Amino acid sequence: MAHVVEQGQYFLFRTKDIHSKGLVGNFNFPDAESFDIDVSVILVRSHSKKVLADIHTEGYIRFVDQAAAFDYIEYGSYDTYELSFRILRFPISTSTYECIVTNLPRDEFPVERIKTLYNAR
Repeated sequence: MAHVVEQGQYFLFRTKDIHSKGLVGNFNFPDAESFDIDVSVILVRSHSKKVLADIHTEGYIRFVDQAAAFDYIEYGSYDTYELSFRILRFPISTSTYECIVTNLPRDEFPVERIKTLYNAR
């Protein structure tokens, strides 16, 4: 996602539902079954207490280990990288929900337009 964002581009993909251990499993969600929320993930490459103490966010903090390629923070660095995106959850049947992750702007891409885009895949 970081490479897409750094290139000024957009992403839209389906992910496992909010009750899974997938990408979106670590966020606090509204009590509603359907929603469109903004979230952020702070990426770090050091477990240093200094790095963690300097992060002031209600978002999710994710450690990127040495084996993972990540071009925007050197391993062991005290730097951080923030990814912001939307998580949308909406029904696709009476008992099934779709969970979408995107950085498309909400004012141009409300939920109904996201549904149309995703269904066009």
